Amino acid sequence: MAPRQQMRHYLRQLQNSRSPESTATIIQNIFSLCFDNSSVTHPEYQTAALEEGVVNKLLEICASDELEVVRARAFNALGTIAFKNEDVCNMLLWKTTIVPLVQHVLENDKSLFVRHRALYALNNVACELPGAHESLYSFLPMLMGIIIDPKEHLEIRKTSVTFLCSFASNPATHQILREHRAVDVFIYVMKSNDVSLMCTSAALAVANICDRKGDFTELAAGCSDSLLCKLIDALRATLQGQDYPANTNGFYTDWKLVMGIGFMCRHPPARAVIKHLGLADLLRTALVSETSSTKLLKYCLETLWLLSVD
Repeated sequence: MAPRQQMRHYLRQLQNSRSPESTATIIQNIFSLCFDNSSVTHPEYQTAALEEGVVNKLLEICASDELEVVRARAFNALGTIAFKNEDVCNMLLWKTTIVPLVQHVLENDKSLFVRHRALYALNNVACELPGAHESLYSFLPMLMGIIIDPKEHLEIRKTSVTFLCSFASNPATHQILREHRAVDVFIYVMKSNDVSLMCTSAALAVANICDRKGDFTELAAGCSDSLLCKLIDALRATLQGQDYPANTNGFYTDWKLVMGIGFMCRHPPARAVIKHLGLADLLRTALVSETSSTKLLKYCLETLWLLSVD
């Protein structure tokens, strides 16, 4: 069955479903079409879900009073359909109420599963979309409050850190992040030295922000030799195609990780520690690998040059 025909079929099933169990199963089937067991997305099914109205129906379910498992699966499917698909992301961000809906869920929903999947969905929609940051400024205080709240569930805090780090990867956001004192939140996470709270991602975000300004005072405030060691461990695992921390199913993008470590290498004290930890050997391994992307090669060469400054 062709993608659009398949999505049309599932839309009819969703519209005619008479039980939560049936609805949850249909949503899982939609998810499986867009994202298979080998962790590969299928753009033809993502686009078909948008064009045939499945995306709007899923959003309607997310905002409904359906059972927890149904709403969580709907948010999860939305995040998967949006993943790296600019057409879907644009529609959801600019033509629906997904941002206020996720804010409402985070503030009011009692279900950890629904809250986590809602945050996951919005992160996939907005993290790499040009101009998306402008629609999310009102969302920042809530994210930062979640991150520094030790009573909040770790998975929600962790996903909030990931979201805020994705936000910081866009230079256009740096001024507003400073105005909201987001760097202080990143430093708080860095000082925790807790990989389960994404301290390594927070360090990369601060290095990125500091590099644009040319002032590494804030990086120095949160950085430690132990944290730098974790960053190198993350790179080693990433270059080997492994998750980091191990068994968490959390993966870094190799070139983004090298780029962030390269920013850190502009700070002499951090550079000295990083050199001692064997970064150069890892970069050389990546340079001779047949699977390395052009972007990874570019940032490996730039970072090796920075390491040679001393």
